[in-house]
Amino acid sequence: MIKPIAETHAHLSLDSVNYNTAIRRHLANPCEEHIRSALESYSNAGVTYLRDGGDHLGVALRAREISGEYGIKIVCPAFPIHRKGYYGSILGRAYDSLASYRVLVAEAKKQGADFIKLFASGLLDFSVYGRIMQQGPMEDDEAKEMVKIAHGEGLSVMAHANGGERAAMLIQAGIDSIEHGYYLGKDTLDLLAGSNCCWVPTLAPVGNIIDSGAFEKSVLEKIYYGQLEAVAYGIEEGAIIAPGSDAGAYLVSHGSGIADEWAHLSNTGVDHAALENCLCEGEKFIIENFKRK
Repeated sequence: MIKPIAETHAHLSLDSVNYNTAIRRHLANPCEEHIRSALESYSNAGVTYLRDGGDHLGVALRAREISGEYGIKIVCPAFPIHRKGYYGSILGRAYDSLASYRVLVAEAKKQGADFIKLFASGLLDFSVYGRIMQQGPMEDDEAKEMVKIAHGEGLSVMAHANGGERAAMLIQAGIDSIEHGYYLGKDTLDLLAGSNCCWVPTLAPVGNIIDSGAFEKSVLEKIYYGQLEAVAYGIEEGAIIAPGSDAGAYLVSHGSGIADEWAHLSNTGVDHAALENCLCEGEKFIIENFKRK
């Protein structure tokens, strides 16, 4: 496999150990020591482009300010946006209507957002296969309007989204990238392959913890191998797929996480040349589309 140069999904505010401790580290001010240590790890790994998911603590924005010292270009959404009462509060800011969402998009742009990030679904439940926790409501018209508002401000949109129905709704709404995207059936993958939406399937957060003992191994394996099958099918059908590790998540380290992701992606069984070509094209798509217009 080629040496990764782009990490398309990371969380510099997190530390791959404990998210509560990580967040507390930045409550007063973004922790410079942590940020610089992470950037040094990326630099040592040869990463020159990083797309961060943002946070309401200013960590990603501060990292972007100093990233040139490490030879890295960082893009971020300032802060992610989530529906009030549902998943996303640890890093994001909440909306409860399209009007409040519009205000948050304007605020993110004012802070220098390169794009908008939505928490459009919940987390995977690692104890029960197929269950998505805190899956907030979203209607077709709402999804379309949210994407339209962001695009109207010249900002692409990435969405944390699990589950085929939710992902399909977002793809049809014109979303620019689906992050994670677990439990996508063939109908959704066909829709993805026929769209101009990129998928970042983040295998490392599951693959890296299978043998950790932290969760039920049989459930993790079922999730992991199901995602591998989905990625293989997506590549076969011509979907745009980019490598992003979700670095900062539990046991997914900054710097080395993207190498882990490429290693997991190599387990799809797809011919290596075809896999590399797909992922490199996905990297290019992210780099070219996730910047202010």
